[in-house]
Amino acid sequence: MAVVQGTERGKQWNIPAGQSLKVGRSDAEANLQIHKPDCLSRVHCIVTYLPDCGRFCIRDVSANGVYYRGKRLKKGTDYNVKPPARFILASQDCVIELGVRHEYR
Repeated sequence: MAVVQGTERGKQWNIPAGQSLKVGRSDAEANLQIHKPDCLSRVHCIVTYLPDCGRFCIRDVSANGVYYRGKRLKKGTDYNVKPPARFILASQDCVIELGVRHEYR
């Protein structure tokens, strides 16, 4: 998962398979902190990688919304998206891309 547009562009995180990570501006409540823009909630959304189906689940838990393919997601509803996928947190100031990278040992 990476921020591809906005003031925090370049930030990246790995999401372990089957784990849910909270994205937001709160250092105390969010696993993945994005401090700008100011319209982000303490916890803005929850993202989970679902390895069995190769998709990501996005759940909006914010006041200002999460947008995917030009539409606002319904708060509290799980949306499964196929990578690569981009979604917007509140405004164009924070665009996140989800993808899958396989690591072999």
